[in-house]
Amino acid sequence: MEIMKKCLLFLLSAMFMQIAAAQENGRDYEPYPYTFVGLAGGAQVTFSNNSFNNLVTPIGAVSVGRFFSPVIGTRLNVQGFKSKAGYKDINRDDVMSDFKYITTDIDLLVNLSNIISPKRVHPLNVILVAGLGVGYTWDREGKAEYLSSFKTWRDNCFVYNLRAGVQLEYNVTKHIGVNLELAANNMPDRFNMKSSNSSDWQATALLGVAYKFGFKKKRESDTGSALAGMDYNDARNAGSLAKSDMVVADEKKPKPEVVKPVVEKVKPLREEVFFDINSSKVKEQYKPAVKNIADWMKQHPEAKVVLTGYADAGTGTKTINRAISEKRANSISEILTGQYGIAKERISIDFKGDSEQPFKDNDKNRVVIGTSLGDNDK
Repeated sequence: MEIMKKCLLFLLSAMFMQIAAAQENGRDYEPYPYTFVGLAGGAQVTFSNNSFNNLVTPIGAVSVGRFFSPVIGTRLNVQGFKSKAGYKDINRDDVMSDFKYITTDIDLLVNLSNIISPKRVHPLNVILVAGLGVGYTWDREGKAEYLSSFKTWRDNCFVYNLRAGVQLEYNVTKHIGVNLELAANNMPDRFNMKSSNSSDWQATALLGVAYKFGFKKKRESDTGSALAGMDYNDARNAGSLAKSDMVVADEKKPKPEVVKPVVEKVKPLREEVFFDINSSKVKEQYKPAVKNIADWMKQHPEAKVVLTGYADAGTGTKTINRAISEKRANSISEILTGQYGIAKERISIDFKGDSEQPFKDNDKNRVVIGTSLGDNDK
């Protein structure tokens, strides 16, 4: 019990040291998938006839696994060392017996933190553990008599092992995590040598450390940084203002005489309108780009355009990103039809969500790209 208290206090102290740290900022890697190896030590108790404190023994564990997504992972876990069995002999006296054991399990890992709050990087992860495996016991010491038949089990035996538990993992750095794992194990009746016509239960508490590796390099820098978004928008703003001045200057020029069009190659259209995170509202600095689309369509009355919406892969989910990319494309279509009088039939709407990323910079993929029909795949 004392070991379990120390493990819990250690994990809580580490968590509160940096619980408010914004680990998402400045990442140059994708947090999932990744591979890990772990080492742990703690205590176990196999419940039988004796006091709890007398049955507690030390154990160790080693594991290797992989998280394939922010939610699902798996691991191979090997743990064991010593266990004790307590029972009453023929004289009703308490008898203790020691033995060594080892279990090997394949565990399913489910990250509840990423289900409840799918932001992909949390200081503290709550992970459900469920597994199935085999165990082996040997080197039994002490009496091995059973109340019902006074039989002695063999010195060693194989058993199955079913386990379920929960792990609290605190991310110290990109590669290092510390964890506290509490689990219950179910094994056949012969595991602790005491015959009771029911399976044996074992509880374990382990404090461990995991080394994580195999991360994929991120396409560009921090996806969620508001500051980075501001820098980017400032640069875009300067460019848009310059473009706006050019548009005004063009409007002041005398209109050329309308000539019957000859065989003239139409200049392809491509305009980019960028958005804030989780927003479909067109900002002031990008309204000149929307006007450019309208002007182009008025200059080419037979032409059609495609408005293709995108969302960045660094934030949100596929469902959310697909919906926001559609809203962004529709918001520009509504401005073209409502403010500039463009016929709706001349506008095609497409939306990719985060399935396609036209730019290397993650934040720039919060965009709608307007292209002349036939040029949108170029």
